[in-house]
Amino acid sequence: MIAPAILVQFTLVLYPLVIALISSFQSWYMPHPEQRHFVGFQNYIRLITSPEVANAAWVTLKFMVFSVIGTTLLGLVIGLLLASEFRGVSVFRSLLIIPMMVTPAVSALLWIQMWHGSYGVINAILGPLGLAVEDWKSFPTTALWTIIIPDVWQWTPFVMLVVLGGMQSLPVDVFEAARVDGAYGWKMFRRITFPLLLPFLSTAVLFKLVYTLRVYALAWLITRGGPGTSTEIMSIKITITAFRELQIGKASALSFLVLIVLIIVGTLLYRLFNKIRELGYS
Repeated sequence: MIAPAILVQFTLVLYPLVIALISSFQSWYMPHPEQRHFVGFQNYIRLITSPEVANAAWVTLKFMVFSVIGTTLLGLVIGLLLASEFRGVSVFRSLLIIPMMVTPAVSALLWIQMWHGSYGVINAILGPLGLAVEDWKSFPTTALWTIIIPDVWQWTPFVMLVVLGGMQSLPVDVFEAARVDGAYGWKMFRRITFPLLLPFLSTAVLFKLVYTLRVYALAWLITRGGPGTSTEIMSIKITITAFRELQIGKASALSFLVLIVLIIVGTLLYRLFNKIRELGYS
């Protein structure tokens, strides 16, 4: 009965993964596949020592840190606010999940218009306030924010829903006992709410971390990695290596390097969250 599902998984997941792993140890220039040959760890060594890959890693790190932190903090605050019952709360919950339902391509097209230097909504708001009006995508110092902010906007509802679901599943008697003992406000949040929410929040952060490293359409459509290489995150670098430089072996090796880093970071974050949870109860 499960044979069709196993066959689909093998065809669409396992087989391409194995082929990519084998390719990462080969020198494979797409126009000349007949010259493909085994080079061992040479692709990995060249990528690790490459200044271009180092720049892409640095840009990806900045993008990942600001996006994950922004999404987590906003999602946590909004989720806590919407966990309380007030008139119209269901309407706010419905409206605030709309960004998550928009596809990355549509989101990118929307934000391209908003960031435009001549007729963009952002400049239309900042101009009357006397703030700087510029073409945000054209400057290396601001270009990265033109993809960070849309990514935070789109995935904050995901963290919000996780926090909201976590709050609704927490035991009420724990909070009632804490109130009897005089715990309110920040003390209640730090000693009771946050430690109990941490398993839900850590899951949301890990999911967001994985997705952030997979962001492609949003960044490519808004900036295409420019100006220069100021927004060339790792997913764009892999795509350029594979389909512009036509170096399939290097692109495969770079993909697995990203996977290895993701596993290491995910493991460290998981241990960190457990440690924070223990400290929260102490």
